[in-house]
Amino acid sequence: MFKRLFFALAFVTVAFAAQAQFQIGLKAGVNVSNTRFSPEPLDFLRGKTDFHAGVFAVAPITERVAFQPELLYSRQGFRVGGSNLASVNLHYLQVPALLNFHVTDGLSVQAGPQVGYLADARVGVGNWFAISYGDAFQKWDASLVGGLQYELPGGLTLGGRYIHGLSNVNRNFDLVESFSFNDFVRMRNAGFQFSVGYKF
Repeated sequence: MFKRLFFALAFVTVAFAAQAQFQIGLKAGVNVSNTRFSPEPLDFLRGKTDFHAGVFAVAPITERVAFQPELLYSRQGFRVGGSNLASVNLHYLQVPALLNFHVTDGLSVQAGPQVGYLADARVGVGNWFAISYGDAFQKWDASLVGGLQYELPGGLTLGGRYIHGLSNVNRNFDLVESFSFNDFVRMRNAGFQFSVGYKF
């Protein structure tokens, strides 16, 4: 389902851009991941700070509403233990499809869906080494995005958004007969993104 949604968002983006006047830009910034677990672990798994970067386009729909699709490379995940004993790094290609609602000159409220494809997952032990562990996680992820964006004179943009994961991203496997991993633990991506961009 998420794979179809990913390509549907990509098709809508290309089709809309072909019919509308639009601007393109580059952006990069910081991820503050706060992966949500159910049930909540007892102060054992912590958030992780990393980065994202990519391209975006802005196509006006009305005087106060615009469509902003993006293609981002985003690193997120979580840390195990307070002393950074180990970390899980999830490398995503993400396609947010956002509507910008212009509130005042330069300031917009953003909201929309996002689909992500897991390109790689690596588990690091301390600061020594990391191994690929992509088989432990689902390849596709769906989220809802909401935030603010401010455009400065000259095309510079500042943004902050919250990403709320909708799908369970850990891959299911059987522990023993009649019991699976997802019967005990479910994991959803969540966190904040802060970015700086430039529109050409």
